[in-house]
Amino acid sequence: NDVYLNNLDQFLNKTATENTTKDDTQTLAAMVRSFQNDSRLYFLSGGGSNQHNQLLLNRPNIDSLIQADDAHTRTNFVLPTRRTSKEEDGNSSNNNGPKVIYAGGGHSGMLTKNGKLYLWGWNENLQCAVQKHNVAARDDDQPLPFIEQLKSITVEKAALGFSHTLVVEKQTGKLFAFGNDVRGQVTGRQKVPSSDISVPPVTPEFLQHEKVEIVAAGLFHSAIVTQKDGELITFGCDRFGQSNLPKDEESTTTTTYRRWKPNDARIVGVALGRRHTVVIDSLNRIWTFGENKYGQLGRTSKEKKKDPIPSIVDMKGKIGEDDTVVAVYCGWSHTIIHIEGQEKGSDRFFGFGRNDKGQLGTGNNQHVNLPIEIFSDKKIKSIGCGSESTMIIDGEDQVWGCGWNEHGNIGTGDKEDAFHLSPTRGVKTCTPPGMKNTKVALAVGGAHYIVAPVEI
Repeated sequence: NDVYLNNLDQFLNKTATENTTKDDTQTLAAMVRSFQNDSRLYFLSGGGSNQHNQLLLNRPNIDSLIQADDAHTRTNFVLPTRRTSKEEDGNSSNNNGPKVIYAGGGHSGMLTKNGKLYLWGWNENLQCAVQKHNVAARDDDQPLPFIEQLKSITVEKAALGFSHTLVVEKQTGKLFAFGNDVRGQVTGRQKVPSSDISVPPVTPEFLQHEKVEIVAAGLFHSAIVTQKDGELITFGCDRFGQSNLPKDEESTTTTTYRRWKPNDARIVGVALGRRHTVVIDSLNRIWTFGENKYGQLGRTSKEKKKDPIPSIVDMKGKIGEDDTVVAVYCGWSHTIIHIEGQEKGSDRFFGFGRNDKGQLGTGNNQHVNLPIEIFSDKKIKSIGCGSESTMIIDGEDQVWGCGWNEHGNIGTGDKEDAFHLSPTRGVKTCTPPGMKNTKVALAVGGAHYIVAPVEI
């Protein structure tokens, strides 16, 4: 970014000095100097819904930059942040390189290597931790509005839910949660009054002394895994058993949560959907609980509406002795399991759950009740689930998607749902000069997605 802006600055200055009349060239030169001196710019791309400016395509008071609410092809956008002092940043800009990108229900985020978390988009319930609703408020002397970093917390990892956010502090491993707490997904509170549903960053009282290893956010429930014991702690909405909360007669406090792990293993992975939870343990087993209306638990259950008891998904014949279950991903009502083989490039993916919009890319709209192998014709570097879609990055860094596409959610250039993985259209990923050891990262939210080069 700095190389580009320096070259542009020199060109515009030279052009401006040769022109004695004040015109757009001089204005552009001033803008470039402002960017160079005051801003640090990050160039990302994405598509889908921009209803809450989660793609930063709408800029207040700059008519020429206002875009439509939806981006049906992959589109570039700029994340302008405030440049800090050289003493803080160090002599190299590498500290500030992007590390992880995130996408929630209607908000987005980017975490840098030095622990700065930037959040933007939907902020109705303070899920961006900014008191004013207009996160991208315009400074009088700033051509593009700054997105401010999360204050007072150096972040190690984060998770974005539908309208709440969870972050883990780097130095302490402590969880901070903020945003919509109407179902207790921030604090664990029960029967939250409507006047008190928007919560600034806070540590739930039952997690005050816990160090967090893993964090996950669903639509209306949350989960963490403790560093010490590998124990799963869930809290928030439990209408469908997705949080496995104690019954009313078991609860003796105003906050409700559940601690759980198998007797013989630690929890090493967790993902949350709209109404279900999927867990990986250290013995390579997959446990699920919650709603099973569409088969999203990957197993049979007596009660499809509510199955709150963690039970094992039968993967016999699908996981070999040398295979490892490395990750799990959840959409609203579909689940994808990532299995890594001993040999490089032998990764496989299994899916189950809702498929009426093509979420699992099987070529039809039939729900899948038990695990089946999917995407076997693709070499997949990265994968993510949206609310009712799935997206991948293949071995050539091409982005593909399947499922719900009403808002351009999978970037194919139209509004038609896709029942097979289909390539996105639009811009390609470009790695800025100076970034080393990079990979292309993918984040998929409710109805939008973000792609960006990040530093490993």
